[in-house]
Amino acid sequence: MKAIPMRSVSILGLALLFSARSAVGLDPTKALTQYGLDVWQTDHGLPQNFVQSILQTRDGYVWLGTEMGLVRFDGVRFTIFSKETVHEMTNNFVSALFEDAEGVLWFGTDGGGLLRVEKGQFRVYGTPDGMSSDRVGAICADGHGGLWVGTSGGGLHHLENGKFNIYTTRDGLSSDTISCLALDSDGTLWIGTKSGLTRLSGGQFSRFTGEEPLGTGAIRTVYAGQRGSIWVGTLGGGLVHLKDGSVSVYTTKQGLSDNSVSSIREDRDGNLWVGTVAGLNRYRGGVFDVLSTSSGLPDNLVLALAEDREGGVWVGSYAGGLARLRDTKITCIGPPEGLAEGMVLAVLEDRRGNLWVAVHGGGLQMLKDGHVVRTYTTADGLSSDFVISLAEDSHGDLWIGTRSGGLNRFHDGRFTVFHRKDGLPHETISSISGTRTGELWVGTAGGGVALYRDDTFTGYSSRDGLINDVVTAIHEDRRGVLWLGTTAGLSRFDGKGFTSYTVKDGLTNNVVYAIEDDDEGSIWVGTRGGLNRLRNGKLAAITAREGLADESIFRILDDSRGSFWMSTNRGVLEVRKKELNDVADGRAGSVTCRLYTKADGLRSNECNGGVQPTGWRSRDGKLWFPTTKGLAMIDPEHIRSNGVPPPVRIEQVTVDGEPIARGSYPRLPPGPKNMEFDYTGLSFQVPGRVRFKYRLVGLSRDWISAGTRRTAYYNYLPPGTYTFEVVACNDDDLWSRTSSEFRFEVTKPVWSTWWFRFTVVLALMAAVYSLSRLRHSVQLRREKERAQVITQVTLGLLHEARQPLQVVTARLDLLALLVTDDELRKPLEEAYAGVNRVVGLFQKLEKIQSRGTYRTAPYATHDTMMDVTGEPT
Repeated sequence: MKAIPMRSVSILGLALLFSARSAVGLDPTKALTQYGLDVWQTDHGLPQNFVQSILQTRDGYVWLGTEMGLVRFDGVRFTIFSKETVHEMTNNFVSALFEDAEGVLWFGTDGGGLLRVEKGQFRVYGTPDGMSSDRVGAICADGHGGLWVGTSGGGLHHLENGKFNIYTTRDGLSSDTISCLALDSDGTLWIGTKSGLTRLSGGQFSRFTGEEPLGTGAIRTVYAGQRGSIWVGTLGGGLVHLKDGSVSVYTTKQGLSDNSVSSIREDRDGNLWVGTVAGLNRYRGGVFDVLSTSSGLPDNLVLALAEDREGGVWVGSYAGGLARLRDTKITCIGPPEGLAEGMVLAVLEDRRGNLWVAVHGGGLQMLKDGHVVRTYTTADGLSSDFVISLAEDSHGDLWIGTRSGGLNRFHDGRFTVFHRKDGLPHETISSISGTRTGELWVGTAGGGVALYRDDTFTGYSSRDGLINDVVTAIHEDRRGVLWLGTTAGLSRFDGKGFTSYTVKDGLTNNVVYAIEDDDEGSIWVGTRGGLNRLRNGKLAAITAREGLADESIFRILDDSRGSFWMSTNRGVLEVRKKELNDVADGRAGSVTCRLYTKADGLRSNECNGGVQPTGWRSRDGKLWFPTTKGLAMIDPEHIRSNGVPPPVRIEQVTVDGEPIARGSYPRLPPGPKNMEFDYTGLSFQVPGRVRFKYRLVGLSRDWISAGTRRTAYYNYLPPGTYTFEVVACNDDDLWSRTSSEFRFEVTKPVWSTWWFRFTVVLALMAAVYSLSRLRHSVQLRREKERAQVITQVTLGLLHEARQPLQVVTARLDLLALLVTDDELRKPLEEAYAGVNRVVGLFQKLEKIQSRGTYRTAPYATHDTMMDVTGEPT
């Protein structure tokens, strides 16, 4: 027997598990159908609808194993890693996922071995590295840095320090084909195989040989739960619970949807989730609840289960893709929970705490603690199953208005019906309201309004001053004044006559749906065109221009916490009443409203209006709104908020369309034209509502609100050092604790560096020096050429004058012989001497010309003449 290392679960793993429990999980009191159910399939970016395994890693990403590769999901975008994109992958069938204590991701493939992913780098382990099989079906920690790896046909592998030890049936395994592994808190390894369950404890293997269905049946999944529980899913043998040496088996007899169990997960509240070939099961309090395709699950064959840090339960299926159950702020009751129809028109709570629901075409239904307990239809005496309005009078009798079926009174379990023959002005009863004095006002869809008193109906219509005969809302304010909403405006009845308000008086729209008053004496009116406040005879309007998310206001409910809740065509609005008053009084220009939609649990954003009451505040503070797909409930005092701040990650940085490596400090060349930062916030509760802020320190320290956009763009960036920072907030405005950062530098161009400038200065100095030398050389050459020209001209002149001088000399010689007078002889001798000097000058110039030497300094001609004559000229 080989030495088998067995150690306790790491402290880090327990710490992570404990920290995860601080988040809010799924409300266990809700029906499975009342959770938010989100589905992602190939149309949304999945490579295929087969999801074998699911894991959320500590960095916040959700990873999926499929037959077409490893998939990373951030709630919005799928990133696929396959053999087409990752060199180390040789097989796309990802069969198992695991994250170790160091945050390293491991995944097994069906033929491509075991792969390790760390910081984006892949490393493969296979038969060349000592494995006996490349088909990996399960991965589990050994409790101290090593891994247990279950293979198909190759037994159990233990990986430690890069080396594998292999254990097979010869060492005590039930089979060499291993489907699942689990390590419990005591360090015992549970091994599920195709031929039964094996336990490894204290270095020894032990089989469940004689215990059915654990002994010989195929084990599909094993899970180490809380408080020492071991849950085992079998193929055909049901769900098995092992604890303290006892064995309990749960099958379809106990309510399990099918005896072939493929996946198990226990959530933070201790609820057990069980995936079978016939749907998803929740086991709580000894009872199995089932979610299947008939109730919204995309596929009944559940292959994988996981719980994220926000409390959501993820479901991987055979052909339905990826699904996720999450808790929502709004809880709906509809046909899946027992309502006769999804179209709910009116709701009311009576003095006994019963909730009455008018279901269009389904009669009248009574709810208790959120469950349907009784349905009344025409078979029970109701005049019509198309109930559209409700009211309770001061005696506790329930009044029911129908479409074309008259008015019903429900007293002591019996219905009394009133028609036109009994004094009703119309057979369609759109609104009913009891007064403090015990009377009853009945609004109709065409006959005006009638006062029921002393068993007699007294009608009021447009002939009596009512602005219109289609009455949509009736409200008695705190002073006893009656307000009537119609399709043509608002009317006030003081017992003597009517005063009306329309768009001409400032009403935003003449179709009035809702009327409510407050303790300040204001009348709030919801119309088809927005909200109005009537105070001291003056109307003020709040519309989309002032920030309302929708202008069709069907119902106005005060939550006693300072907010109005209003049902609309786009969902339910929450607005602070102070903000509404500030706008109405001109102190502010807009309101901030919170819009609750399908993302918050509504099955339809479209609420219902035009009848009464289209909303109710029950005595426990809960608010109820009829919608086209059920009755919606929200509890303002106990709204489940998402307390998990989203991790934020920068996924990719591109420059001019080319991705750059995320190095320690990248240095970018100067002049990038377009720079993009792709980032994500990892909150899965409502991923579409994750919002971002970013900034580029070095360019500006101001944060830029990006909304839900997950890319930041920058054009030209000047040289400098930069830090891009991004933060994210979840759907409850909780911001990430730290930002994700990317530091980089844009280098200076060559001409802006000091050494380049120094080189340029030296080059300029050299150029100036060279130009000066060149100029001096040119000047010398020009002076030399000028001297040569002057000399040549002079010589030419002398040459031209030489013959005449010779004639003069000859004539002077002749005169000297003829003149004997001393007075004449003296001037003749002087002239003769001058001529001889000129002749001597010619001789010297001819000698210089014969030597070819010329002086070319400044004033060269002057110096040459001195050389010739020996005297200054």
